[in-house]
Amino acid sequence: MMFFVASIAVISMLNIPHIDASSVYAALGFDNALRTAITLSFIIYCTVFFTFCIFTIVAFVSFIIRVEKLRKEDEEKAKSSLSLMRAIRADMIELKTQKFVI
Repeated sequence: MMFFVASIAVISMLNIPHIDASSVYAALGFDNALRTAITLSFIIYCTVFFTFCIFTIVAFVSFIIRVEKLRKEDEEKAKSSLSLMRAIRADMIELKTQKFVI
């Protein structure tokens, strides 16, 4: 990634031989080719970094949501399995008592 930013800075320096800037542009770093390249590379680097951070946050939140969904599904399956086991146990007890009665 740093190579990408550095290559953009070099390309910017080569393509901007002279800049006549106002004081606002000079304060922002656009008064000569070197400062322009540094400023543009910094802006690009910050944009890529913030995009990466946003992507990471979105991926983390979606992962947490997916884990919660799977956990709830597992709890529901466990509850249904437990109720099925209790029903089978009750049926077995009932069959056992019927067997002793006969």
